[in-house]
Amino acid sequence: MNRIPAKYLLLFIVLFGQACSSWKLESIRPTFYKIDSLAIDSSIETIILPYKHHTDSVMGAELVVLPIDLVKDKPNGNLGIWMADACRANAARKSNRHADIALLNQGGIRRPYLKKGTVTLGMMYELMPFDNLMVVLKVKGSLLKDILAVAEKRGGEPLSGAVVHVKTGEARVSINGADLDLDKEYTLVTNDYMYNGGDGYGVLQNGSKPEYLGLIRDALIEEVGRNTEFPGSGTLRWIWND
Repeated sequence: MNRIPAKYLLLFIVLFGQACSSWKLESIRPTFYKIDSLAIDSSIETIILPYKHHTDSVMGAELVVLPIDLVKDKPNGNLGIWMADACRANAARKSNRHADIALLNQGGIRRPYLKKGTVTLGMMYELMPFDNLMVVLKVKGSLLKDILAVAEKRGGEPLSGAVVHVKTGEARVSINGADLDLDKEYTLVTNDYMYNGGDGYGVLQNGSKPEYLGLIRDALIEEVGRNTEFPGSGTLRWIWND
């Protein structure tokens, strides 16, 4: 068999590449293929069904009956507020000490709402599908002010234990009813994604060494099952132009 000399093969590749560089996409014509009419493979279904039934039974477990809708919204969506409240309460319970404030990120909430009525375990996994850890650390009031400034620039984030009055110039922060003391040390609850710099919160690493208290999702599952008070739709943690 005759072989093409390497120099001619190289020339072909160069010329072909130059030709391709002048090509222009004129149109795209999508084609759809339906696969819902395919016959079910009974042998595969026999393998899958036991696992599906088990998963459905576990994820369908009822945790609580919500008396109201919890909705994701910025800056004061009551779903995010409840999640922050729940993490703060859970962290205090696990560490056996008071937690002053909890701050989470809106982007970590992956369900737009929990409707009034039954909440299942599966819904909680949909709400928080990531294995983010709950983090507790000590921060001075001056650092907490900087942390909340990041949250303010992001349009407000799920917050517990604090109210932020945003005005032109400088925000006023109250912690559990008292004005923020820049020299006081506060206990802050957040998640490891934010602590590691996610969503621009690298400033968190200026606090104390963090303590990790398990998965955020597990904390939410524990707290929702306690039938605790759920914040109404008018609850305010961020108040603009007050």
